[in-house]
Amino acid sequence: MTGEADGSLRPIGGFFALGLDDVPPADGAVWHEWTRHSRSVSTFLTGREALVALIAASRPRRVWLPAYYCRDVTDAVAAAAAKISAEVHTYGLTENLDPDAGPLNAELAAGDLAVVVDYFGWLPSEPFRDWTRKRPDVLWVEDRAQALWTADPPWAAWSIFSPRKVLGVPDGGLLMGGRVLEPRAQPEAPSDVGILLPEVMRFEDRAEKHSAHWHKAYEERERAFAGASGPMSRLTRSLLERIPLAPLVSARQANYDYLAHRLRDFVAWRRDAKNVAPFGLVIAVENAQSLSRRLAAERLFCARHWAQIGSDPARFPYEHRLSEQLLTLPCDHRYRPEQLARLADAIERLAPRPGCVRSHLG
Repeated sequence: MTGEADGSLRPIGGFFALGLDDVPPADGAVWHEWTRHSRSVSTFLTGREALVALIAASRPRRVWLPAYYCRDVTDAVAAAAAKISAEVHTYGLTENLDPDAGPLNAELAAGDLAVVVDYFGWLPSEPFRDWTRKRPDVLWVEDRAQALWTADPPWAAWSIFSPRKVLGVPDGGLLMGGRVLEPRAQPEAPSDVGILLPEVMRFEDRAEKHSAHWHKAYEERERAFAGASGPMSRLTRSLLERIPLAPLVSARQANYDYLAHRLRDFVAWRRDAKNVAPFGLVIAVENAQSLSRRLAAERLFCARHWAQIGSDPARFPYEHRLSEQLLTLPCDHRYRPEQLARLADAIERLAPRPGCVRSHLG
């Protein structure tokens, strides 16, 4: 007689659960490709919680964050640092989005934890990565939330993935590094199925005529993630084990190349997508907020990364200018280049003159 760990009997019969277990995990699936370079994988409800757990476990004296970073993450890090009496410091970026290594090197101390973001899917430059190897006394953390795939494996001691940012899963944060860490709270009950609803609602709305309903559910779920804790859902793990990565990468590269050619006057950074799966095509315009609203009126939804950042605008004017001028155009595997023609047409018609991402210009 087979029972659960608590001694209760496992039911036999009744209605069928979702049939994902009937589909075997795929070779070359996202999960396999993400985890194959790591000795350990810890899973959390969100990538934000994964970073908080690492801070709590490593107990650094100081935490360093980039000046151009999601405000929700900086707020969560500040709260986590306060619990262990750690200081939070901010560093600036160069024009190619590398950490500004000169000032940072002068300030870093042994035992500090420093977060570096793979902005829009690209790793920091090879010279910067080489420099971090000269500072093994620092706990380097690579935020790969926007990196679906890169030809190079994770480069830092710890890396964090946030799958819902790059493909159709409802939650999840993967922390990879030297040892397994557990979520702050491990509920006895299954994950709250409410977190799964936005993606299911959009999936069922094949013609996407009811976006007001599922987008509202998505916004409510994202707000609920603030401060939330727990494991990654089984649904997310199952999907990651079954979604082949290669088609997602090739589609993103083709779409990126199409948009970059069409909108070359607006492209913020001219980059080759050969060795990455671009998060999106990033354009720079004088007023990203205004353009995003005008595009949304035509059912063209483009994200701002990020509309709100937590750094001091007086100390970091360049990073705040990025926040005001950058707009991320979708180029993911849901679309083909011919479908994105409408988006490119609208940008050419509606966009104000291009912005500028050179740091020495105001």
